[in-house]
Order: sequence, then structure tokens, then C-alpha cells
Amino acid sequence: AGAVDRLVEGARAGSGLRGLFEAQAEFDRASLGPVVASGFLANLTRPALHAKAPEAKVRPGAARVLAACKARGAALHVVSINWSRDFIREVLRLAGLDLPELLDPPGPGPDQAGGGADGGACA
Repeated sequence: AGAVDRLVEGARAGSGLRGLFEAQAEFDRASLGPVVASGFLANLTRPALHAKAPEAKVRPGAARVLAACKARGAALHVVSINWSRDFIREVLRLAGLDLPELLDPPGPGPDQAGGGADGGACA
């Protein structure tokens, strides 16, 4: 079974909070592993991170739909496992979507762990 399946199975089995967190950590490793292995964010400073943003694309039609929602006054929120708010913000800006605020999820990521878009290097 994949990481998501084990996460769901653990929740159904009632393995408690510890089991949920262990399954979540496994899911995070599985989902972030390809990003780390690709080296896409390796040793990037904030300016270099912004320069990489054009390589990431929002899904076809997403910018149009989000812009229409925003024009109608809908509150837009982005949920992402990507740990770099600057990267996400720049990708969205290039797609014509300037969102007012991005919130970090709880827990350490490269931005909080001394690397990443604060001028340090990403793992």
C-alpha cells in the first residue's frame, strides 16, 4: 500500500495520534522525495528561487477560474505542501494571481529551518 493508503488505514484503525503523525511523516517523505531528488530547489537563494518560478506552471485553466472567483469577491486560499511561500507567490504572480497572504503550515520546513527563501539554501 502507498503512503496515502497507510495514512487512511491508520486513521480507520484508530492507531491514535502517534500513528496518524507517523503516517503523515511517511506521506510527506513520499511526496517531497521527488522534489528533493530532482534538485529543483537545491542551493537556491530568494532571487534564484524567483528565477525558477517560470519553470513551474499552474494547471491549465486554473488562473482563469481563480481570477474569475477573485473578481466576484471570493476569498481565495492556497493549500500546498510546497514549503516555500516565496516560490508559490511568484508562480501565482506570474499567472496573474496576486493573493494577499500565504500562511505556512505548522512544523519545520526549509524556510523555518535555516534554509530556503530567506537567503539560505534549500535541501
